[in-house]
Amino acid sequence: MTIEEPYDIVNGWKIFEDAIQLYKDYAGKSYDNVYCQRRAALEASLKDFGFPDPNKRILRRFAKRLQRHKDELLTFLYEREVDYHNNHAEQQIRPDVIFRKITFGNRSNRGAQYHSVIMSILQTARLNGIDPIRTFENLLLGAKQYPLLNALSPPQ
Repeated sequence: MTIEEPYDIVNGWKIFEDAIQLYKDYAGKSYDNVYCQRRAALEASLKDFGFPDPNKRILRRFAKRLQRHKDELLTFLYEREVDYHNNHAEQQIRPDVIFRKITFGNRSNRGAQYHSVIMSILQTARLNGIDPIRTFENLLLGAKQYPLLNALSPPQ
């Protein structure tokens, strides 16, 4: 991509393709003037980018969302710790989604809340290298070192 290369609505996704390529090109490298110029050109192109008046409801919602979050879309080009995708987050919620699918969902709002708490504790334990079964045993049997005991107790 050259700095002068314009983007139009038809090639709107090219902005993101070029941003991802820039991210990959500089992975593990320090940012130089060329990187900063390319990043600035992408930012400027994104500010000029817009949808024509979309006639489908879902496109209108998407256009509004993009407009609202324009300043955040290229955060991964400024912060090295931020990925350009959310695959990690998607993989974290996948077991919960599959469980909900095979059990035909929750039958009440209260059940959904309890399910959310249980899955949150389960995933947190796994991410921290703690045995999830032991964690639930300690929670349910009232071990004093677990202050989350009230989280699983029914509301009063």
